[in-house]
Amino acid sequence: MERIIDEVSEEHGRPVIKWLESPARAFEHLSRYPLGDLMQMGTARFWTVPPLFTATDDDAAERSFELYWHAAQILKAEEHDRALMAPKLIAKEQAIAAQSRPEAIFEVRAVAAQIGWLETSLSAAAAKAVSAIEDLLSAGHGEDSLAIYHQSKVFEACEHGLLATWETPDVLICVPGFT
Repeated sequence: MERIIDEVSEEHGRPVIKWLESPARAFEHLSRYPLGDLMQMGTARFWTVPPLFTATDDDAAERSFELYWHAAQILKAEEHDRALMAPKLIAKEQAIAAQSRPEAIFEVRAVAAQIGWLETSLSAAAAKAVSAIEDLLSAGHGEDSLAIYHQSKVFEACEHGLLATWETPDVLICVPGFT
């Protein structure tokens, strides 16, 4: 997984990688940042998705969507997304159960949302990568194009068991989770 991240990071500069064992640990780590700092971090961009192409025909658009749908099913994207959402929901439930002030509950929800913007679920990104490769090939990109290479790396990282990454200015947080 580190080799793949190093290959992709050529476009972003070499990131420092911090490995954490679970989505809960990643959420716990990121929750230590003040909300204002989280809001300054922007959205996840490491595993880029090429711009959408307008399909030249309905068959190409349908084929791309079906590839995405099948890949998402095979890669269990929804199941993995639920695993990534669980720590956020638990934090909200704990704040409510503790009968926190409405402002405190709002802040917990806001922190969870901001952490979500930093997050990339690799199974979901890999499903999109399959569709993106189909779109790129349909648009005339060669199999050796940089855009297709990058999408294949997303799929490869997922294949090797990378569950998710979170991007901060200082570190790319990585959580392995499935193989």
